[in-house]
Amino acid sequence: MDSKKYKTEINGSKSLLEINQLEIKYLGRNGEINKLLSAIKDTPNEEKREYGQKVNKIKNDVLRLIEVRRKELRGKTTDEFFDSTLPGKIYPRGSLHIVSLAVEEITKIFEKIGFIRVSYPEVDWEWGAFGSLNMPKGHPARDDFETSYINAPAHPKFDRMVLTPHTSNGQNREMKRVGQPPIRMINISKCYRPNWDATHTPMFHQFEGLPNLHLRLILPALFARELAFLDTLRVTRGRMVTLRVSDVKSASLDGLNLVGLVWSTLMF
Repeated sequence: MDSKKYKTEINGSKSLLEINQLEIKYLGRNGEINKLLSAIKDTPNEEKREYGQKVNKIKNDVLRLIEVRRKELRGKTTDEFFDSTLPGKIYPRGSLHIVSLAVEEITKIFEKIGFIRVSYPEVDWEWGAFGSLNMPKGHPARDDFETSYINAPAHPKFDRMVLTPHTSNGQNREMKRVGQPPIRMINISKCYRPNWDATHTPMFHQFEGLPNLHLRLILPALFARELAFLDTLRVTRGRMVTLRVSDVKSASLDGLNLVGLVWSTLMF
Protein backbone atom coordinates (compact mmCIF):
# COMPACT_ATOMS: atom_id res chain seq x y z
CA MET A 1 0.00 0.00 0.00
CA ASP A 2 1.31 3.42 -0.97
CA SER A 3 2.28 5.24 2.23
CA LYS A 4 2.27 8.58 0.46
CA LYS A 5 -1.40 8.14 -0.47
CA TYR A 6 -2.75 7.41 3.00
CA LYS A 7 -0.57 10.07 4.61
CA THR A 8 -1.89 12.66 2.15
CA GLU A 9 -5.52 11.64 2.73
CA ILE A 10 -5.27 11.57 6.50
CA ASN A 11 -3.29 14.79 6.87
CA GLY A 12 -5.57 16.52 4.36
CA SER A 13 -8.85 15.61 6.09
CA LYS A 14 -10.96 18.68 6.93
CA SER A 15 -13.44 17.42 9.52
CA LEU A 16 -13.99 14.81 12.21
CA LEU A 17 -16.53 13.14 9.97
CA GLU A 18 -13.95 12.82 7.21
CA ILE A 19 -11.30 11.39 9.55
CA ASN A 20 -13.84 8.85 10.84
CA GLN A 21 -14.56 7.78 7.28
CA LEU A 22 -10.81 7.35 6.59
CA GLU A 23 -10.50 5.27 9.75
CA ILE A 24 -13.15 2.92 8.43
CA LYS A 25 -11.52 2.88 5.00
CA TYR A 26 -8.12 1.80 6.31
CA LEU A 27 -8.82 0.07 9.64
CA GLY A 28 -12.39 -1.19 9.28
CA ARG A 29 -13.41 -4.84 8.92
CA ASN A 30 -13.26 -4.56 5.15
CA GLY A 31 -10.55 -1.91 5.19
CA GLU A 32 -7.26 -1.74 3.36
CA ILE A 33 -5.16 -3.06 6.28
CA ASN A 34 -7.31 -6.17 6.69
CA LYS A 35 -7.04 -6.84 2.99
CA LEU A 36 -3.24 -6.76 3.32
CA LEU A 37 -3.37 -9.07 6.33
CA SER A 38 -5.61 -11.49 4.46
CA ALA A 39 -3.02 -11.71 1.71
CA ILE A 40 -0.45 -13.28 4.07
CA LYS A 41 -1.77 -16.76 3.28
CA ASP A 42 -0.82 -16.30 -0.36
CA THR A 43 2.68 -15.12 0.50
CA PRO A 44 5.62 -17.60 0.26
CA ASN A 45 6.59 -18.97 3.66
CA GLU A 46 10.05 -17.43 3.59
CA GLU A 47 8.51 -13.97 3.01
CA LYS A 48 5.56 -14.12 5.44
CA ARG A 49 7.48 -12.78 8.43
CA GLU A 50 8.85 -9.77 6.59
CA TYR A 51 5.48 -9.16 4.94
CA GLY A 52 3.64 -9.26 8.28
CA GLN A 53 6.10 -6.82 9.85
CA LYS A 54 5.58 -4.34 6.99
CA VAL A 55 1.79 -4.57 7.28
CA ASN A 56 1.91 -4.05 11.07
CA LYS A 57 4.17 -1.04 10.57
CA ILE A 58 1.70 0.44 8.08
CA LYS A 59 -1.20 -0.26 10.47
CA ASN A 60 0.54 1.44 13.40
CA ASP A 61 1.47 4.37 11.18
CA VAL A 62 -2.16 4.78 10.06
CA LEU A 63 -3.39 4.56 13.67
CA ARG A 64 -0.89 7.21 14.77
CA LEU A 65 -1.71 9.58 11.88
CA ILE A 66 -5.46 9.26 12.43
CA GLU A 67 -5.18 9.90 16.17
CA VAL A 68 -2.95 12.95 15.68
CA ARG A 69 -5.21 14.40 13.00
CA ARG A 70 -8.34 13.77 15.09
CA LYS A 71 -6.86 15.71 18.01
CA GLU A 72 -5.92 18.55 15.67
CA LEU A 73 -9.42 18.71 14.23
CA ARG A 74 -11.03 18.65 17.67
CA GLY A 75 -8.89 21.56 18.79
CA LYS A 76 -9.60 23.43 15.57
CA THR A 77 -13.34 22.88 15.93
CA THR A 78 -13.28 24.24 19.46
CA ASP A 79 -11.30 27.28 18.38
CA GLU A 80 -13.64 28.01 15.48
CA PHE A 81 -16.94 27.82 17.40
CA PHE A 82 -16.08 29.08 20.87
CA ASP A 83 -16.49 32.82 21.33
CA SER A 84 -15.72 33.98 24.86
CA THR A 85 -17.48 37.31 24.23
CA LEU A 86 -20.87 35.69 23.66
CA PRO A 87 -23.40 35.96 26.54
CA GLY A 88 -24.13 32.92 28.64
CA LYS A 89 -27.20 30.77 28.36
CA ILE A 90 -30.47 32.55 29.06
CA TYR A 91 -32.61 30.42 31.33
CA PRO A 92 -36.41 30.70 31.13
CA ARG A 93 -37.88 33.17 33.61
CA GLY A 94 -41.13 31.33 34.15
CA SER A 95 -44.57 32.71 33.36
CA LEU A 96 -47.40 34.65 34.93
CA HIS A 97 -49.63 32.88 37.44
CA ILE A 98 -52.95 31.68 36.02
CA VAL A 99 -54.84 34.16 38.24
CA SER A 100 -52.69 37.03 36.94
CA LEU A 101 -53.40 35.89 33.38
CA ALA A 102 -57.15 35.80 34.09
CA VAL A 103 -57.08 39.30 35.63
CA GLU A 104 -55.15 40.65 32.65
CA GLU A 105 -57.50 39.04 30.14
CA ILE A 106 -60.69 40.18 31.89
CA THR A 107 -59.35 43.73 32.13
CA LYS A 108 -58.49 43.87 28.41
CA ILE A 109 -61.94 42.58 27.43
CA PHE A 110 -63.81 45.21 29.43
CA GLU A 111 -61.49 48.05 28.51
CA LYS A 112 -62.51 47.50 24.89
CA ILE A 113 -66.13 48.33 25.75
CA GLY A 114 -65.42 51.43 27.78
CA PHE A 115 -64.85 50.15 31.31
CA ILE A 116 -61.96 51.17 33.53
CA ARG A 117 -60.38 49.00 36.18
CA VAL A 118 -60.27 50.44 39.69
CA SER A 119 -58.64 49.21 42.86
CA TYR A 120 -59.74 49.83 46.43
CA PRO A 121 -58.46 48.74 49.86
CA GLU A 122 -58.57 45.11 50.94
CA VAL A 123 -58.96 46.34 54.53
CA ASP A 124 -62.07 48.42 55.15
CA TRP A 125 -64.51 49.48 57.81
CA GLU A 126 -67.77 47.67 58.41
CA TRP A 127 -69.56 50.67 56.97
CA GLY A 128 -67.72 50.37 53.65
CA ALA A 129 -68.15 46.61 53.44
CA PHE A 130 -71.75 46.37 54.69
CA GLY A 131 -73.52 49.51 55.88
CA SER A 132 -73.06 51.47 52.68
CA LEU A 133 -74.38 48.45 50.74
CA ASN A 134 -77.64 48.33 52.71
CA MET A 135 -76.50 45.42 54.92
CA PRO A 136 -77.43 46.65 58.42
CA LYS A 137 -76.24 45.17 61.69
CA GLY A 138 -77.78 41.75 62.17
CA HIS A 139 -77.41 40.88 58.51
CA PRO A 140 -76.17 37.25 58.13
CA ALA A 141 -73.17 38.37 56.07
CA ARG A 142 -71.86 40.30 59.08
CA ASP A 143 -71.59 37.24 61.33
CA ASP A 144 -68.15 36.31 62.62
CA PHE A 145 -68.15 33.02 60.71
CA GLU A 146 -68.76 34.88 57.44
CA THR A 147 -66.39 37.82 57.84
CA SER A 148 -62.79 38.20 59.04
CA TYR A 149 -62.73 41.01 61.60
CA ILE A 150 -59.47 42.71 62.55
CA ASN A 151 -58.50 43.04 66.20
CA ALA A 152 -58.18 46.82 66.18
CA PRO A 153 -60.03 49.75 67.76
CA ALA A 154 -63.41 50.41 66.14
CA HIS A 155 -64.15 53.68 64.38
CA PRO A 156 -66.85 55.77 66.12
CA LYS A 157 -68.71 56.18 62.83
CA PHE A 158 -67.62 53.32 60.57
CA ASP A 159 -67.47 50.50 63.19
CA ARG A 160 -64.90 47.69 63.17
CA MET A 161 -62.19 46.98 60.62
CA VAL A 162 -62.59 43.96 58.34
CA LEU A 163 -60.77 42.16 55.59
CA THR A 164 -63.02 42.86 52.64
CA PRO A 165 -65.37 39.88 52.17
CA HIS A 166 -66.28 41.07 48.65
CA THR A 167 -65.30 43.69 46.10
CA SER A 168 -68.60 45.54 46.45
CA ASN A 169 -67.04 48.05 48.83
CA GLY A 170 -65.46 49.56 45.73
CA GLN A 171 -68.85 50.47 44.23
CA ASN A 172 -69.72 53.21 46.70
CA ARG A 173 -66.16 54.48 46.69
CA GLU A 174 -66.18 54.71 42.90
CA MET A 175 -69.58 56.43 42.78
CA LYS A 176 -68.36 58.91 45.38
CA ARG A 177 -65.16 59.49 43.43
CA VAL A 178 -66.85 60.01 40.05
CA GLY A 179 -69.79 61.96 41.44
CA GLN A 180 -72.00 61.97 38.34
CA PRO A 181 -72.88 59.24 35.83
CA PRO A 182 -71.83 57.62 33.60
CA ILE A 183 -69.96 55.01 35.61
CA ARG A 184 -68.34 52.01 33.97
CA MET A 185 -65.95 50.26 36.31
CA ILE A 186 -64.59 46.82 37.06
CA ASN A 187 -62.92 45.84 40.30
CA ILE A 188 -60.75 42.71 40.52
CA SER A 189 -59.33 42.05 43.94
CA LYS A 190 -58.67 39.56 46.72
CA CYS A 191 -61.47 38.83 49.17
CA TYR A 192 -61.35 37.15 52.57
CA ARG A 193 -63.79 34.98 54.47
CA PRO A 194 -63.05 32.61 57.38
CA ASN A 195 -64.14 29.51 55.48
CA TRP A 196 -61.94 26.51 54.83
CA ASP A 197 -63.27 23.31 53.30
CA ALA A 198 -63.10 21.28 50.09
CA THR A 199 -64.63 24.10 48.02
CA HIS A 200 -63.65 27.26 49.94
CA THR A 201 -60.44 28.98 50.95
CA PRO A 202 -59.99 31.99 53.28
CA MET A 203 -58.74 34.05 50.34
CA PHE A 204 -60.10 34.15 46.79
CA HIS A 205 -60.26 36.56 43.87
CA GLN A 206 -63.49 38.30 42.90
CA PHE A 207 -64.31 40.27 39.78
CA GLU A 208 -67.13 42.80 39.82
CA GLY A 209 -68.41 45.23 37.22
CA LEU A 210 -70.64 48.27 37.70
CA PRO A 211 -72.20 50.18 34.79
CA ASN A 212 -74.70 53.05 35.04
CA LEU A 213 -77.62 52.50 32.61
CA HIS A 214 -81.17 53.65 31.96
CA LEU A 215 -83.58 51.25 33.59
CA ARG A 216 -85.20 50.17 30.30
CA LEU A 217 -81.75 49.11 29.03
CA ILE A 218 -80.64 47.22 32.11
CA LEU A 219 -81.55 43.65 31.17
CA PRO A 220 -80.63 43.77 27.44
CA ALA A 221 -77.37 45.54 28.24
CA LEU A 222 -76.57 43.13 31.04
CA PHE A 223 -77.15 40.06 28.90
CA ALA A 224 -75.28 41.46 25.90
CA ARG A 225 -72.34 42.53 28.04
CA GLU A 226 -72.07 39.27 29.95
CA LEU A 227 -72.48 37.07 26.87
CA ALA A 228 -69.87 39.07 24.98
CA PHE A 229 -67.47 38.76 27.92
CA LEU A 230 -67.99 35.03 28.41
CA ASP A 231 -67.65 34.40 24.67
CA THR A 232 -64.37 36.31 24.61
CA LEU A 233 -62.94 34.73 27.75
CA ARG A 234 -61.04 31.59 26.81
CA VAL A 235 -62.27 29.50 29.73
CA THR A 236 -65.95 29.78 28.70
CA ARG A 237 -65.69 30.19 24.93
CA GLY A 238 -67.95 27.83 23.01
CA ARG A 239 -69.96 26.72 26.05
CA MET A 240 -73.68 27.21 26.60
CA VAL A 241 -74.17 29.87 29.27
CA THR A 242 -77.31 30.66 31.29
CA LEU A 243 -77.45 34.13 32.85
CA ARG A 244 -79.39 34.92 35.98
CA VAL A 245 -79.74 38.45 37.30
CA SER A 246 -78.79 38.45 40.98
CA ASP A 247 -78.62 42.17 41.84
CA VAL A 248 -80.51 45.04 40.23
CA LYS A 249 -80.80 48.31 42.16
CA SER A 250 -82.95 50.96 40.55
CA ALA A 251 -85.79 53.46 40.83
CA SER A 252 -84.04 56.77 41.39
CA LEU A 253 -85.19 59.76 39.36
CA ASP A 254 -82.66 61.70 37.33
CA GLY A 255 -84.72 64.40 35.68
CA LEU A 256 -87.18 62.37 33.61
CA ASN A 257 -84.94 59.34 33.26
CA LEU A 258 -84.97 56.34 35.52
CA VAL A 259 -81.42 55.28 36.29
CA GLY A 260 -80.39 51.81 37.35
CA LEU A 261 -77.17 50.41 38.69
CA VAL A 262 -76.41 46.87 37.61
CA TRP A 263 -73.51 44.78 38.78
CA SER A 264 -72.51 41.18 38.41
CA THR A 265 -69.84 39.13 40.09
CA LEU A 266 -67.41 36.42 39.02
CA MET A 267 -65.31 34.57 41.61
CA PHE A 268 -62.19 32.54 40.77
